[in-house]
Amino acid sequence: MFRIIAFLISFFALATSLNAQALRDIVTLKNGSKIKGRVVSENNASSLKIVTTDGSELVYSIEEVLRIEKYIDPDIAVETIDSSYSSIGVTFGTPTGLNVNSSHWFGRVGLHISGMSYRAKISGTELGINYKLSDNSFRSHSVGLNYSSLLSVNAKWTGFGIHYQYIYKAFVVKPGIQFGSGTFTSPQIILELGYINRLFVF
Repeated sequence: MFRIIAFLISFFALATSLNAQALRDIVTLKNGSKIKGRVVSENNASSLKIVTTDGSELVYSIEEVLRIEKYIDPDIAVETIDSSYSSIGVTFGTPTGLNVNSSHWFGRVGLHISGMSYRAKISGTELGINYKLSDNSFRSHSVGLNYSSLLSVNAKWTGFGIHYQYIYKAFVVKPGIQFGSGTFTSPQIILELGYINRLFVF
């Protein structure tokens, strides 16, 4: 049941891209023209000013305006280094091969947990604390400390380590190194590749 729920959550995260991006305005005029940009001032009794995507400032009589709508501009990166948000996704690699990955950022500091359990064959968990080096709606750089445990029919491992995480448009790569004890020699090179999607930003 856990695996079914985890995969449903992961599929939903993959299918719904809610990464923080820039909201902009579309001003539709009564003559059919559409202007994309950002409304910087509005006087319902007289006029409206909009800064277009190329930086020009345009002023229209309010009688010329049919409607104003919001849209997401995917070409504008929004700084989120001090923002708090949650994320969820699927990664391949440490600790169990295929992992459900969940995290929450409290500004520049974040906590994460990843892992999976396949009945009695293999079970693994990774816990970590991370620190953002840079972060916007396109890409993120962070470093962190982690603890992981693995228990399977043929192997076991418990270790502590450090890692670097790079995310570009939700695609993640996270290399690192762990020191521990178990079936494998210490230290161990660790690596995760996958997809991690932001759920909301505040």
